[in-house]
Amino acid sequence: MDASHISFASTRPVTEEKKQKSRLEQMIEEGYEFAKEDRREYVLLDTPKNRELITKLVKSKFQSIDITKWENWSLRKTEGFQLRSFECYIRNLNELEVLINEMKQTPEDEE
Repeated sequence: MDASHISFASTRPVTEEKKQKSRLEQMIEEGYEFAKEDRREYVLLDTPKNRELITKLVKSKFQSIDITKWENWSLRKTEGFQLRSFECYIRNLNELEVLINEMKQTPEDEE
């Protein structure tokens, strides 16, 4: 869950970087907690609040989801942990079809 990822295949890296920055700012406004590891790298902290927000986010798309495992890494420069991934199970696979149909209807510029 590295907030600094910008695709190397991007044909518009400057535009992608601006989108990334605005997405980071949006996530901070939504209550997500980050730490700055390097000059350009922000990492999502492993905190109860971030776990709650992520759970709420994925449950908004997959109501049947069960998160069974969280993974983190120790931060290099400060105490604490960076949230890296989670493992989950979607109990109702019909929810995937609903999401796929939503994605087909979403214009590419909104992503």
